[in-house]
Amino acid sequence: MRFEEAWVRDPETPPIVDSYLPVEGVARDRVALRLAQIDIERRTAAGFDPRAESYLERFPGLGVDPEDVFALVMTEAETRLRHGRPLNPDEYRARFPAIVDRLISRLLHRSLPQVPGYELLGELGRGGMGVVYKARQTKLNRVVALKVVTAPDRQSVTRFLLEAEAVAAVHHPHVIQVFDSGEYDDLPYLAMEYLEGGSLKDVLKRFPSGMPPRDAATLVAAMADGVHAVHEAGIVHRDIKPGNILLDGTESKASQSDPESTLRISNTALVPKVSDFGLALRGGVELT
Repeated sequence: MRFEEAWVRDPETPPIVDSYLPVEGVARDRVALRLAQIDIERRTAAGFDPRAESYLERFPGLGVDPEDVFALVMTEAETRLRHGRPLNPDEYRARFPAIVDRLISRLLHRSLPQVPGYELLGELGRGGMGVVYKARQTKLNRVVALKVVTAPDRQSVTRFLLEAEAVAAVHHPHVIQVFDSGEYDDLPYLAMEYLEGGSLKDVLKRFPSGMPPRDAATLVAAMADGVHAVHEAGIVHRDIKPGNILLDGTESKASQSDPESTLRISNTALVPKVSDFGLALRGGVELT
């Protein structure tokens, strides 16, 4: 779809929904709904807070069919959850009183698992082995990234637990920190520091012609420092790639880091950290 392609091509200058709509006809409302849903997803991922009301005001045809309204609001709510933003039922009750009960019921059917000691706030991502949630460690009132194996077998559980052991053995400002590990309902989990800056893979999309040389040099130096610490602990990562380099966008933490190893992207300080040790070698032994 050309609209999605425009988002990918230049996320810093979001495309305008209106420019991609048919001039008139029934198809206009169908296309408007789909583009509005894509726009909500993309804007939320980019750090904005899009509201369903703004699309209903711009495209009155979407308000004619209650199912279209529900679909749009559901997209907003689900996207917020997926990006780790907690939902306030009272907010939606004030904004959409006619559909809030149905909305909450639908969301509850996709409820988050209950992990003792943690309040799950939303889903951050998922892969073939499990899911990563944004969560609050209740005892310490600390926000963490909680990685949970959802379809365990002996190999995946062994790999997961060895990953936890490997990461916990390294303490370095450019290596993700592990706080806790355990099991619930026979599903192993790993609590790690929550990093607000996303991944390097996301950041690189902002630079279709390549990252500025100074930023690239800062990044490589920081990663080399982190990987060296990993090697000193007897671990070979084996899967260094942009998706496994996470960025801490918390200003308070960034201000404590070495300014020579802190990126500045769009006036935000980002501290790079090596993550995902699922394919690592430790002491010459494969962790899979």
